[in-house]
Amino acid sequence: MGLFVEEIDSSPYYFTEAETTRLVQWYELNDEVILGDEELKQVPLEEYRKIFNLSEDHPIIGSFKITKDQKDFFQKFLKHRMDFIKYEYWFWGGC
Repeated sequence: MGLFVEEIDSSPYYFTEAETTRLVQWYELNDEVILGDEELKQVPLEEYRKIFNLSEDHPIIGSFKITKDQKDFFQKFLKHRMDFIKYEYWFWGGC
């Protein structure tokens, strides 16, 4: 068929781990306006995969809702005091 799989560095959808940003964002409940965010640094990818139950090959890119059960994991990396009564939390990874 003439199809080949190869990495394409020039693709607008390709970026390196060094270019990746990972954040926790929070919104008021039932609202779509971001009230705040904090960048997460120095968190091993294996920890994200474990908390979100992802495969060992997942690049940890995209948006993932953070649940109350995951609060203790994320709180240790944030200055913001998580409050699930007031806010909804999302993890975001991308460029």
